Amino acid sequence: MKLKSKLLLLVISTTFTACTTYQQSGLTGGYKEKEIEPRVYDLYYYFNGPSALFENNLENWHRRAAELCGGKKNYDVIEGPEQVLFPQAKHGKIKCKS
Repeated sequence: MKLKSKLLLLVISTTFTACTTYQQSGLTGGYKEKEIEPRVYDLYYYFNGPSALFENNLENWHRRAAELCGGKKNYDVIEGPEQVLFPQAKHGKIKCKS
């Protein structure tokens, strides 16, 4: 294998292993939310990367919900989360408890 090919393979490998999948929405995915009523959020999470990482989307969707509401037991899911558009996307609504 030529040196250029090896370097390219190293760069690609490092890029995919070093990418964080949990972040505010960007090129590689992430979360975004909109407060549609006081303490009620429309929450969307997606990851644009290797399919092996898609299974973390539901976990990350709940992680963001907990962050918005101050803990894992501080919110109720009022809709979803459901798969949308493609396998790596989750969408739903939450309501933070008082």
